[in-house]
This record gives sequence, C-alpha cells and structure tokens, in this order.
Amino acid sequence: MDFNSIFDKFNIDSFNLDAFKLENFDMNQITNATKDAIDSVLKINETVSARTEQIFRLSTDIANDTLESSLNQLKALTDVKKPEQFIESQMNFASDSSKKAVENSQKVYDLLVEAQTEIGTLVQDSISKK
Repeated sequence: MDFNSIFDKFNIDSFNLDAFKLENFDMNQITNATKDAIDSVLKINETVSARTEQIFRLSTDIANDTLESSLNQLKALTDVKKPEQFIESQMNFASDSSKKAVENSQKVYDLLVEAQTEIGTLVQDSISKK
C-alpha cells in the first residue's frame, strides 16, 4: 500500500510531508537530555535507598533497645519481694519507656524530614533542568 492509497482510505485531502521534517534536529541534545534525566533518577534512587537503609537501621535499633529494656525489666521483677517494689519498678519502667518512645519518635521524625527535604531538593533540581 502506498501513501496515496492511505490518503484516499482515510479521506485525507492534502498531506504536507514538510510538516514532518525535523528542523534543527540535534541527536546530541536528545542524548544529553536523556543522560541528565537518567542521572537525576539514579541520584534520587540512591538517596531514597540510603535513607531507607537509615530508617531501617534506626527501627532495628529501637526494636532491639525496647526488647532489651523489657528483658531487663523482667529480670528486675524476679527480685521483687513486696508489692510496693513491684509497683515502683513498673512505674519506673513505664516512665523510662515513655521517655524513650518520645526520643525515638523524634529521631524518626527528624530522619524523615531530612529525607523528604533531600529528596524534594533533588526532584526540584531535576525538574528545573528541563
């Protein structure tokens, strides 16, 4: 099938092939733009991976610390002889646990804000290059 039969089939009255000519077509510009886009995506991906690893490490540290604190509390409770000691020990444990929970929440929050800022900046830089 030739172009004329295609034109006839789709009822195209006039077809200007000049409209499809690419003026000032520079393959190097396309190559460089593609390379820049890929570099930006790779940089963002590396940052996301590094921050995800930090968050995972922090979460693991928090879980280990919580488990260790709980085990230490259980050990301490084995030495308790009086109900008053039990209550005091539990209150101290609850107080310490609450403080650690607030501290750990702040650490996670700070890390997430840093990650958001860093990734946001990289994305913004990537967009501004276009």
